[in-house]
Formats: sequence, structure tokens, C-alpha cells
Amino acid sequence: MSQVNNRNIQPVYNQVETKFKGPLIAGVYFKNFTEVVAYHNNPENKKFVYPYKTIWINSAANFFYLNPELIDKPGENKSWLPLKTQTEIAEWNSKTSYAKGDTVFVENKIFIARKPSTDKSPLSDSIFDSQGLDNNYWQCIAGDSETYRLAFRVPTKAEDENTYGMFRVFTTIRNPLFQVVVGDIKKDNDVIQYDKQKLAIVENSRIVEPRIEPTSEFDEARGYSYDIIFYQDNKLLETGLEGVVNIK
Repeated sequence: MSQVNNRNIQPVYNQVETKFKGPLIAGVYFKNFTEVVAYHNNPENKKFVYPYKTIWINSAANFFYLNPELIDKPGENKSWLPLKTQTEIAEWNSKTSYAKGDTVFVENKIFIARKPSTDKSPLSDSIFDSQGLDNNYWQCIAGDSETYRLAFRVPTKAEDENTYGMFRVFTTIRNPLFQVVVGDIKKDNDVIQYDKQKLAIVENSRIVEPRIEPTSEFDEARGYSYDIIFYQDNKLLETGLEGVVNIK
């Protein structure tokens, strides 16, 4: 008996009857938004409207999708949102409008957008709330992320004999890294001034290495506490100073 070579057996596909009430592709390609409005305001075309329907608009050179929350208004421009198909990571630009899910890089850090924004810097001081959480617009997904930039002022001994020469910070990060920068915090009528990235401006700045000690104080919202202590000639600094501390 001869053996059957299974490799020569070919599958047979039967045709499948497809029933659809209209064209498989209807109202997909348009020259501009004027055509989009005219097409979707025609009652005959209502049957081709469905959530997340994707269309191509030639004047914008991009795909758009129908906002499911505005499906009853397909004849309005605001009902159509640009479809983002970003395949590479570009540097963040304050003039670019970003959609949820877009990724950017800033200072060797990669961020992903949590919601649409324009001119919302991933490195803004508003990135972090009082609990050290990421802001509403961006989330750092790679690289060192500063969870705090806190402005501080260490009192002089004459001002406070109990707390001079030190200050206390809280963070939810375990095993944090501290960078302490002292200098003159720029102010205008006692209001702290910020740069374009919305970080407190420190003039005549320099990085220092004070003594940092963990304490037993713990707060459920703010996390673990650390005392940052400044010494001069082996004793607590009595003259006071100010600056910022970055916690990573």
C-alpha cells in the first residue's frame, strides 16, 4: 500500500456569503472637512455612522475617528478627532498638541501622555502634587524622574533655636536620592519666580552635600521623612540659607 504524502494535501475553502446593508467602505475618504459635514448631514448616510468610525481627510493628511460621545453629531467638525499613529519618540515641544498615549523625551527621560495637552511641560513643578504623584498630563516611564523640587529656607539661630541649620522633607519614594542646591531664590514681591519649565529660579546657585538623616516620622499621604542638616566648622549652620532640593 502506498503512503499518502500529507504535504500534498491542500485545504479547500468554501465561499462565505457576506450580507451587509451598505458598501463595506462608505464615506471614508474626503478632500476636507467641508465634504465631511455635507456627507454626514445627509440622512441617507446615517446608516454608515458608528462609534470610532475612521475617515481620511486629504487636506489634513491624516486619519480622524468619530468621538463616541458625539456620535449623534457626525456632521460637526468637533466630532472628529485626529488619529495618532506615532511610531517614534520626539523631543517635547511646547507648541505641539499631544494626544493621550503620545510619548516624548525630555532630558533623558521618556514620558507618556495621560491626556491631551499643549504647553504642559513634563518637567513642570506641577508634575507632582503633595503626595509625590505624577501630574494629570504626563507619566514618566523611563529614566530618573524628579518627584519633588521643593524650595526651602533654613532659619538662622536667632530666628529659631530649635530648628536652625536644618529642614525636614517627606517623600513616598523608597531609597530616594537627594540633590540640594543653595543660592538665592528669585522673587518678585515675595512671590517665587519660575522659568519656562515652571521650576523655581535659583540665582548664584551651587550644589552642596548636607547631612541627610531618615527620621521616625511617617505620614500616610506624604510618606517617609528626612532631615537635611547643614554644618559649618563641625557645628550647625547658624546664619541660615535658602535654595531647592530635588528628590529622585
